[in-house]
Amino acid sequence: QIQHLCRVAGCEMHRVKQLSSHLKPTGCHSQGDPKETVVTLIAAGNSGHVCAALIDGNTHGRVKVQLLTSRPELFKNLTPKVRFPNGQIQEGLLYRVSKNPAELIPNSDIVLWTGPVTSTKEVFEKLQTY
Repeated sequence: QIQHLCRVAGCEMHRVKQLSSHLKPTGCHSQGDPKETVVTLIAAGNSGHVCAALIDGNTHGRVKVQLLTSRPELFKNLTPKVRFPNGQIQEGLLYRVSKNPAELIPNSDIVLWTGPVTSTKEVFEKLQTY
């Protein structure tokens, strides 16, 4: 059994190397403060709003949250709020909001798609150059 597990693990590691060969290990830090991580949320529906509040709130501001949306004018208030079932409210902070991927993606450590799954491929293909 141990030999079988080692063979399977070896195959899995080989597959991981294949899938990640185009990535370069630069660490997870933006170009600014080395202790700062920048997460860019793409799409501004319910999931994006909730993620914006939770990520900033749960990291106590250590992670800066950016929002890439086709309608940035809807986000004049940069402090999204989430109400939990117990009535507690958590507030986050959007560091930047834009519809221009060139303004947000290059400075991102993590890009998180919060839109419909059926659009994922199309959206990331458009963002590939950034």
